[in-house]
Amino acid sequence: MEDWWIKIFPYRLLEWEWYDDLYMFRLFMHLLLKANYRDKEWHGIIIKRGQLVTSLANLSTETGLSYQQVRSCLDKLNKTGEINKQTTNKFTIITVCKYDKYQQSPADKQQAINKQTTNKQQSNNNQITTTIEYKKGRIIDNIISPNGDTSESQACDVDVDAVKDFFNRTMASASIPKIRSAINGRRKEMLIARVREYGIDAVYEVITKAAASSFLNGGGSRGFVADFEWLMRPNNFPKVLDGNYNTTKNGTAINQPTGDPRRQERQQLAEGYAAAIARLAAEDDARAANIRKP
Repeated sequence: MEDWWIKIFPYRLLEWEWYDDLYMFRLFMHLLLKANYRDKEWHGIIIKRGQLVTSLANLSTETGLSYQQVRSCLDKLNKTGEINKQTTNKFTIITVCKYDKYQQSPADKQQAINKQTTNKQQSNNNQITTTIEYKKGRIIDNIISPNGDTSESQACDVDVDAVKDFFNRTMASASIPKIRSAINGRRKEMLIARVREYGIDAVYEVITKAAASSFLNGGGSRGFVADFEWLMRPNNFPKVLDGNYNTTKNGTAINQPTGDPRRQERQQLAEGYAAAIARLAAEDDARAANIRKP
């Protein structure tokens, strides 16, 4: 294993605005230790020095923090300029913005000086290097779109086993039943569809919120208990994501629905079918009227 290290400046660390936040400190130090100390190629992508490929679920497992704690800490670190986060449907690339301040050997410094001297003497080579770096950047740009979406083929390559493991761990103390069999067939199709629409992190967030919801765990008047397939349905997923089933301090859901959720779903579908039939009938009437005109 190659030698590498992290330089810590006690004064700067003590003055750091997040030093007194245990969760922030723990996660940031973990990112420093996990980040690449040199450029590496991974799945055809150049992961640069100071970057790492991970996911919120992995960071939760590695640090012992909850999914929500990891998400909140990353948002704060991103807001204050400590990291930059690029998310796809499959993974997250995190860049430690000031990585070189935490890790730089004397050899690195000399190499940087030599590079500056060489660049001054060979401007043409500098232009070529810039073009190469641009092309490297284009590799990530082609995979990560501005809104974090990926192509359909990439979205289809969801790690269903990782989702299953996270779901079962999260539901360890919940009433929502664990997934016993493989995620395939209709369940896999719905999972992939939700990942395409909202991203993999949203799937993990819905699972986390469902586990903490009293209503979805049988706490409602009818004792309804959700399951994985119910959570992944297109009508239910955004409601859970938006927090409609979050449990308040008094133990009730914020927007607790009345009646059986499955019956409400069937009613919504019936209303949708009725509206579609009425629209088609109106279109037929209009076409018939046009035919009768002289």
